[in-house]
Amino acid sequence: MTASLFLANLTAYSAQVAIVSLVGGILVSQLRSARPTILYGSWRLLLLLCLALPFLQSPQAVDPERVVQAGVSVTTDAAAPEAARHARGLNWNDVAVLGPVVLLGGGILRLAWIALGLLRLRSFRRTGVAIPLTSDENVLQDALGTRAEIRYAAGLEQPITFGVVSPVVLLPPDVQRCPVEIRRAVVCHELLHVRRKDWAWLLGEETIRAVLWFHPAIWWLISQIQAAREEVVDELVVSTTRNRRAYMEALLAFSDTSSPAPAPAFGQRYRLFQRIARISKESVMSRKHLVLSCATIALIVIIGSRYAVAAFPLQQRSMGPQEQQAATITPENPIPRRLYAVMPTYPQQFVQSGLQAFITAKVVIDSSGRVVETRRVYSGISRVSDYAQPQPSPADESAADIFWSVVDDALQRWQYDAPSMAPMAFPVSFRFSPNRDGIELNATPAPFSPAPLWHTGAVSVGNGIAPPAKVKNVLPVYPLEAQNAKAQGLVIVEVRIEPDGRVSNARLMRSVPQLDQAALDAVSQWEFAPTLDREGRPTPVIMAVTVQFTLS
Repeated sequence: MTASLFLANLTAYSAQVAIVSLVGGILVSQLRSARPTILYGSWRLLLLLCLALPFLQSPQAVDPERVVQAGVSVTTDAAAPEAARHARGLNWNDVAVLGPVVLLGGGILRLAWIALGLLRLRSFRRTGVAIPLTSDENVLQDALGTRAEIRYAAGLEQPITFGVVSPVVLLPPDVQRCPVEIRRAVVCHELLHVRRKDWAWLLGEETIRAVLWFHPAIWWLISQIQAAREEVVDELVVSTTRNRRAYMEALLAFSDTSSPAPAPAFGQRYRLFQRIARISKESVMSRKHLVLSCATIALIVIIGSRYAVAAFPLQQRSMGPQEQQAATITPENPIPRRLYAVMPTYPQQFVQSGLQAFITAKVVIDSSGRVVETRRVYSGISRVSDYAQPQPSPADESAADIFWSVVDDALQRWQYDAPSMAPMAFPVSFRFSPNRDGIELNATPAPFSPAPLWHTGAVSVGNGIAPPAKVKNVLPVYPLEAQNAKAQGLVIVEVRIEPDGRVSNARLMRSVPQLDQAALDAVSQWEFAPTLDREGRPTPVIMAVTVQFTLS
C-alpha cells in the first residue's frame, strides 16, 4: 500500500468513526435513566464497532486514485514518472509519506506517557507502607472474594488500584484520618475494581487511545467508557455498604485531587455531579422500555454505520492475480529486452482540444515475455492554455479514461524476451502532446548481458577476420503500423553465420520497437559466403549487420 493510499484510507476510516460515534453517542446518551451496567455495555459496544469497521467492509478497488485540482485532473501513485510530477506541481504522495511517521511518533509519545505513569505507580508501591488490615477490611475482602495488598503511600492524593496478577490498593495517608464509614467506602470501591479486573481493561483502553491518538472521537468514547465504569462501581459500593451518604462524602473528599494513573478512580469535578446524582436516585427505566430503546439504538447505529461506510469507503489498488505474484526486479532478474512494440496514438477526438496527458501503466509479462496484464497507476490530464482555436473538451476523467484505453490497447501487443523469473511487473510511462502520438518517457536501453551461448566456437569480425560477403539479400517488410506511426531509423542486429553461410541466430543491439521484428525476419533469411579462419578452414562468425528503414 502506497503512502497516499494509506493516508486516504486513514482519512476515510476517521470519517467513519466520527459518524458512528456521533450517532451512537447521541442515542446512548438517551439511556441516562437506565442502569449503569447498560450504559457501560453500550459505550463498550460502540467502541468495539468503531474498531471493527475496517474488518466489516470490503475495500473498493480503485484504478487509480483521482484528484482534481484547478482544471487539471490528476491521479497519483508511487510509480508516477518524474515529468508528470513536475507537470502537476506539488507531489502529494511525497507529502503523504510523512503521515505514517507522524502517526507513529504520536503513538510512541503517548505510550511513553503511560509508561512514565506506570513507573510512578511502582514507585508509590515500593515506598508505600503496608498496614495490617482492620477487621472491617478483612470482612470486605472475604465478602468480595479478593486478596489485594493495601498500602498507604506518602505523596499520593487519590486512591488507586493497579495490577492484575498481584493487585495492590494504594491509599493516601489522609484516608486513615477519615471516619470509619468513609474509609470503608473508599476501600470497598478499590476492592471492587480488583474483583472486576478493571486494571486490565484500563490498560487495553489506554493502548487503543495511544494507537488512535489523533482521533478525538476515540478519546471521547474511551472517556465515556471509563466514566460509565466508575458509575457501575459506584452502584456496587452503595449496594455493598448500604450507606449512600458516606460514599458521596468519600467522592467529595477526593474529587479535587489529581492522579498519576491513566484514569483516576475518583472522578474530577466535571464528573462528580453526574455520579452523585445517579447515586442519590434509583434507576426508573422499565425493562420493556429498556429493551425497546436498546433495539432502536442498535438499528439506528447499524444504519448509520452503513451510511458512513458507503459515504467514505476504504480503497485498495486493483492489482491483478499475476501482478500480485510478480517476481522482484533485481540485477539477477532484470527487465528483459523488448522485442516488439506499438506506440499509442493520440485520440482523434481530442485533436482540436489542446489536451496533453501523462499515463503510467504497470505491465505484467509471463514466462514467454507476452503481456498478460496491464494496470493504470497514474494519469494526468491538463490543457495547453495557448493552444490555437481551443474547442470544448469532455470531462477530464473521461479524457483520462480514453487516453488510457489507447495505451492499454497498444501495450497488449508488446512482446519481450522471456524473463529470468515470471511473472514480472514493471512500469511504462507515456506523454501525449496535442496532435502528437504517445512518447515513451522511461525508455532505457536493454540491460547489458554477456555473450549468449550461441557465440561459443565462433570468431568475431575484426582482428584479421574480414566480414563475409552477402550472397543472398532479403529486403525487410516495412510494417504498416510503423508506416502509419511514421517510425523509421536504423536497427542493428548481431548475427551468427555458420560455416555454410546461413544465419542461425540473431539478437538486437539497437532497437526501433516498431521495426525490430521486421529486421530480424529479414536478416534471418540472409546468406553469406563462408568465412575462413587463419588456417583457411570454414568457421562460424559473429557479425553486426544494419537494416535501415526510411519513409519515402
